[in-house]
Amino acid sequence: MAIFKNLALAGFILFFQTPALACTYLSAVDIFYESGKTTLSEAENKKLQDWFQSTLKKYPAVGSLGIEANAYAPNLEEAKALAKKRGEAIRHSLSQKLPADTLISVESYGHTKPKLDVLPTTDVVFIDITPDVKKLKLPSCLPVPIAR
Repeated sequence: MAIFKNLALAGFILFFQTPALACTYLSAVDIFYESGKTTLSEAENKKLQDWFQSTLKKYPAVGSLGIEANAYAPNLEEAKALAKKRGEAIRHSLSQKLPADTLISVESYGHTKPKLDVLPTTDVVFIDITPDVKKLKLPSCLPVPIAR
């Protein structure tokens, strides 16, 4: 009976989540920093630039750019300052290649633990681009039931 309840619950969750999974217009990347550094390694810089260029090819009109910078340091204030420098450096680098009116948000978080959840380090910046759906005339991503 417990197995049936678990299967029924899983089916219920999947049934109601399906519309939300219909589509998404978002391109995201995780960029990792060496501990204590404010500049990217050559490999991570290439990863960032390749991702950015491929995203602009796919979505030539950008609606917004989101940057969440994280950094580790034993002292929380140092960690926050390091994260802020990383976030602003990426904002500056990517904003040079976007129209001036592009909405850009930068959030910075300092950590006193060297590991973040399942990631190998807290020295990571999460970046996402949302395209301008109207300019690109993309279909709406509002939850729409998928025919079964």
